[in-house]
Amino acid sequence: MTAFTMNETNLFCKKLLGSPLFDAFLLEECTIATANTFTIDGRINKNFYTKEEQEDLNLTGPSAPVLTTYASLRPICFELIKGKKTPLNFRFVFHLSRENTEKILQRADTSFSLADIHALVLTVRYDGAAVMCTTGTSLSVFSMDKSVEHAWDDMVRRFFLKNDLAFTEN
Repeated sequence: MTAFTMNETNLFCKKLLGSPLFDAFLLEECTIATANTFTIDGRINKNFYTKEEQEDLNLTGPSAPVLTTYASLRPICFELIKGKKTPLNFRFVFHLSRENTEKILQRADTSFSLADIHALVLTVRYDGAAVMCTTGTSLSVFSMDKSVEHAWDDMVRRFFLKNDLAFTEN
């Protein structure tokens, strides 16, 4: 687990809410506090869709997604936050997609398989003054091996640097 304090809050929020930069992530949950507090659960409600719609959206089978992409929820989050006043706070809990998790495993020197990884998590918190991003690794197996955690931390670090998001590592 690594914590990053973002050096430029406005720039980070602009990229988070107003650009597709984070769109490939899956959104587990989001809480936004403005005049009211809004909570978004990113879990897909498959029962909302007909069987045909589930098949068209690839929501069936063992590899079916459980979480919605941030791309589909970002416009809603932006609408909740935009305005003359900044939010009191917000928190986004992102998961790396299975495809990108698999890419990290291929690049990392690790014995873990995709089945061993429950989630690679990036939590973004704004407390009214600063944005902090924290990585997390959830394994489906017990292990003292930190190779996946280190690979995930490194990938997030490179993602921020590549996208000109300056940070201080805590």
